[in-house]
Amino acid sequence: CMVCGDRELTTESDTKRFLLGAEGVLPFAADWDYRVGFAQATSESSSEVGSGYHYWQPFADLINNGTLNPFSLTQTPAAIQALNAISARGVKLYGGKFTMEQSDAVISGPIFKLPGGTAMAAIGLDMRTEKYKFNGDERPIDQRPVILLAPFDDPNALSGVKRDVKAVYAELLLPITKTLEGTLAVRRDEYDGFGGTTNPKVSGLWKP
Repeated sequence: CMVCGDRELTTESDTKRFLLGAEGVLPFAADWDYRVGFAQATSESSSEVGSGYHYWQPFADLINNGTLNPFSLTQTPAAIQALNAISARGVKLYGGKFTMEQSDAVISGPIFKLPGGTAMAAIGLDMRTEKYKFNGDERPIDQRPVILLAPFDDPNALSGVKRDVKAVYAELLLPITKTLEGTLAVRRDEYDGFGGTTNPKVSGLWKP
């Protein structure tokens, strides 16, 4: 449809992030430090129809009754007026919201002496909740005239789902000698709906 003009969609997104944290020295162990934090982030978007989209049945009627020639850039004033009257501009296509809430804490400090220096340890945990919501066509079912070529996405609509992720980890830094350093670490993650995974790490660093 040449005279229909460019098909345009407008998407607006609103993103927010909040972060609160604290760090310091543990009151019961002056050599150990702590760090804790909480964060919340949200991203919300919505898309709506702009120019170039028209309701299908009235559009077909305009062609069938000879009012509109979709292959021509030259139209009668009556055709332009009729085309504007069946514009779908402003119809909300879909929208969605993603929210993530995350908290973490870690403590670290010395544990014993080695020939190369003091062995250091760190223990931490990390928890987050991810929430997803995606809207399809929100018009009442009995008030959904078809919009020609509009990319509605009803099959992917989600009324609201969430996933929790939990993790705990520990790391040990070992200065074995003045030139040789070792690291031992392990992390355990648990995902709702997927299960868990444990990942160890052993590494060494030699500095001549």
